[in-house]
Amino acid sequence: MRRVGLMLLGALVAVACSSETAQLPPIQDIDSEFGGFKKEVADPQEIVEQELCTTVWSKTLQTGGSISHPAVWGKSDQILVASGQKLYALEDAGKIAWTWPDDDADWDWPGGTGVAPPWELYTPALGREFYPIFGTNAGYVISVDKNARARFAIKVEGNVSGAPAISGTSDSKDEKRILLVTDLGAIYVVKDENQSIVWSWTGDQKLQYPREGSQPLVGPAALYAVESMLVLAYDRLLCFELATGKVRWEFVIDVEENKEATSNAIMDIEGNVYFVAGEDRTASEYARSYVFKVPPGGPDAGVETYLLTEAQTRVVSLSQGQQKTLLAGTNNAGLFSFDLPTKTTYWNYVASEQNFEMVAQPIQGADGLVYFGAARHWLHVVNSTGDYQWHDRLDTPDDDLGAILWPSSPILLANGLAIFHNGNRVHAVHCTDAGPADLAWPRFGANNHNTGNISDKLTEATPE
Repeated sequence: MRRVGLMLLGALVAVACSSETAQLPPIQDIDSEFGGFKKEVADPQEIVEQELCTTVWSKTLQTGGSISHPAVWGKSDQILVASGQKLYALEDAGKIAWTWPDDDADWDWPGGTGVAPPWELYTPALGREFYPIFGTNAGYVISVDKNARARFAIKVEGNVSGAPAISGTSDSKDEKRILLVTDLGAIYVVKDENQSIVWSWTGDQKLQYPREGSQPLVGPAALYAVESMLVLAYDRLLCFELATGKVRWEFVIDVEENKEATSNAIMDIEGNVYFVAGEDRTASEYARSYVFKVPPGGPDAGVETYLLTEAQTRVVSLSQGQQKTLLAGTNNAGLFSFDLPTKTTYWNYVASEQNFEMVAQPIQGADGLVYFGAARHWLHVVNSTGDYQWHDRLDTPDDDLGAILWPSSPILLANGLAIFHNGNRVHAVHCTDAGPADLAWPRFGANNHNTGNISDKLTEATPE
């Protein structure tokens, strides 16, 4: 089986924002080409705009970088965005409240001279006391407090281009733990309070085929018997006992069938883990793509596999949709909606704009609209049956050279405001007043805090 360290270049973003919840199309109307409806827009520039969505504010940041998903600070609507060498906190209308490290007079880069090296900062997750924790491409994980002062910098083996995951629940008094997997395959569990390493897999123990840009998942004790950490590599899904680092089980992706994981992993409210794997790789694409469903008990409890598409493509992102659907973004074939009860792809939205590629994890609203970003510079909204609703093309300083504004998974606030982060651009878009759909894993990191943990969802769903 051919193994190539592919970086997760795109993350899928789906958000629903229409006035009525649309029903899934009937099975008999399925298009045979993709196994579902193919919603193609020949030239969106020629479509009469329906004025469904309005850009409320936009902000161009001083620095830009690769993929980094935004987060909401604590229980407020302050937006955190890591972009290039800086972490920005944005308030209403895109006003910058503070920038790290610019506003941290006491910060000195590890081993440095007080002058920031050209590091790349990645997706923040909200840990203890809702303090942001984020990785870098210089082998450090950093946390800052509410005053934009660095709390710590932990040296790790490899870059952390994905995001940390955070154990426990947001309102728990228990000590939070930081879960990390690096681009070199090193794994760490760290106490947030004192930054001591609980356990690690480093050196020769590292994963052989790690996925760059990945985030571990937290398997709550309510679903996994003991609190667990799940890590998806190209060739396997591993489940660790969080307290000790003991491997509870592993699911090996079938090497003989030439499959490898291509998307991020997500979890449903019952603890089942879903991800997409490609089969028969040619260059950057695969002849077929499959959805895998792994239960909390691992392979002994029965793994299910469903054909997603036989289109020549690579699925790069995954999130949960309404009506028991999965939303899967690709590198060249737009956005797929996959229906779990019938194991059928219902529709495939493909925009024909030049360089429409790398769809990030979408997010869906309570009224069915799906929001997502795509490289090279697109924002899109479709309805729950895959029909075009709105789009925006982001200009770039040197557009003739095809500059790429790498997309991220959008945030949908309770008031219906969708926050997109592409490259060095942040856009707030309003389509309806509907907030996010009530889903276990609606976007990257499972929630607006990017914790990779559905414990809060379980807490909310359990009556007192």
